[in-house]
Amino acid sequence: EDIKNFLEKQTIYYIDKNEYIKGLIYFSNKKEYFKKLAALSNYGLCFVLGNDEHPIYRGVGIKHKNVYDVHTKSLVIGDFVIIGLEGAPTDIKFGYILSHDDKTVKKHLDNMANKYKNKKMIVLSHAPPHNILDYAIRFGENHIGSKPLLEFIKEKKPLLVVCGHVHREGGKETLFENTLVTNVASHDDNISHGNMALIEIEENENYIKATHNGYEKKFGVLHTREWIFKENKIIIKDIL
Repeated sequence: EDIKNFLEKQTIYYIDKNEYIKGLIYFSNKKEYFKKLAALSNYGLCFVLGNDEHPIYRGVGIKHKNVYDVHTKSLVIGDFVIIGLEGAPTDIKFGYILSHDDKTVKKHLDNMANKYKNKKMIVLSHAPPHNILDYAIRFGENHIGSKPLLEFIKEKKPLLVVCGHVHREGGKETLFENTLVTNVASHDDNISHGNMALIEIEENENYIKATHNGYEKKFGVLHTREWIFKENKIIIKDIL
């Protein structure tokens, strides 16, 4: 069993008759999803807490072997480093359980960039960058992404940002200043389709390929996009 097959069996989100949340997108001591996913991975499993997770849930994840809360401790794999950003931007109107103000986020990201300045950076963030795959409509139409994360992308040029938070933007990706931003959020309605992405990065940094299942439920196809970076141009290929 590989990761894709495992996820396809688990990514339905629903609430049972006792109003218990079921599915892969929640923390569970009994199901131990993190343990199973980590065992299927060559390098382990990275996670960050979302805006509705209490910090106590860090212990649920990191108790397992090869499971990493990359907001607390980054994961170095060869020439690459995966850094994390948990929660969502502070917004009193929404009353998030876990959020950080812009000053705190900027300090956190700057510390990581300075510590790993010789590494190729991958960012795992619950919230997307501000104004990139972050247009929300649930509590009013607004861009609810992280402004410090956007500035970090402009200044530090990470290879990849994987994010979520904004449900309607899940299953989409875009290229911003040569950084691939992929949003893999899923809706949280009953029997919602779970989104996931397969991303390939060549070590020479001249090629990135991302495949996501955002169109699978509606159109029955997977969408693959390839970016090939040349000296004076970027070639983008879309495959359905």
